[in-house]
Amino acid sequence: MRLTSIIDKQHARFRTLILAGLIFTFATAMQSSYVSAKNHITLNKAEQVEANKVCMVTDIIMNNAQTPVNINGKTYYVCCKSCKVRLKRTASFRQAKDPISGNMVDKSEAYILKGYSKNHINGKALYFESENSAVRYVNR
Repeated sequence: MRLTSIIDKQHARFRTLILAGLIFTFATAMQSSYVSAKNHITLNKAEQVEANKVCMVTDIIMNNAQTPVNINGKTYYVCCKSCKVRLKRTASFRQAKDPISGNMVDKSEAYILKGYSKNHINGKALYFESENSAVRYVNR
């Protein structure tokens, strides 16, 4: 066997080992990134939200304070005129189901957390009947 043939085979093995090492390194980095993203989502669940930052018709959390609407002595918040009309006409928009207890909660009195939603950058509001219920949700 010729010496150049032996050297070419050794180079091919060396290139294969280098390529395998790069693939392994990339896969490990991607897995680590996925775990970090997953933990970030869990942390988002724990963020308490001020009631005035939520449109209580769409349940979308906003960056700015929303328009207050007084109904039967309670204050709710909406993002636009259309939501204001819907909130006044339909009582079900003023309530939400506590994800832990299953009880209906008046949104004007609820303890609100920022949930995670793939459809909304800011996430959707989750309404709880108490801080204790919210803590149970985060720690589950």
